[in-house]
Amino acid sequence: MPLQQLDIQSLIGSFGDSATLQELKVQLKIAKPTADTVLFVEKAAIQGGFALVAPSLDFTVRGIYGSAEKEATNFGTYVERTIVLPDGTDSSQVTTAVIVEPGGTVRHVPTLIKTSPARNSRRYSFGAWD
Repeated sequence: MPLQQLDIQSLIGSFGDSATLQELKVQLKIAKPTADTVLFVEKAAIQGGFALVAPSLDFTVRGIYGSAEKEATNFGTYVERTIVLPDGTDSSQVTTAVIVEPGGTVRHVPTLIKTSPARNSRRYSFGAWD
């Protein structure tokens, strides 16, 4: 993720007036979600009437300042991510990526479908706007 996409001033400001950019660390985490999150997403899929064709992923960008951590949620543009589909997935059945919000709301994210000869993948862009 290009650092220019991160609203760095807003992030540093969230740590207070005395916070300095030199002391800020930025962490990008792409991880398997917790078991509770997987169940939450599966429930949302059932309620929304859609099928999950790839495992859920947890994408998080956070600022770390001393012992304090704040999740970054404001970006100046969409943040692109690529999801590689599991082997054997019929890529013609994939139409979009979705985000399941903490409250259970499901929303579409702009999706660019791109197939590589070696692996099926879906590239999608996601951004949060002020």
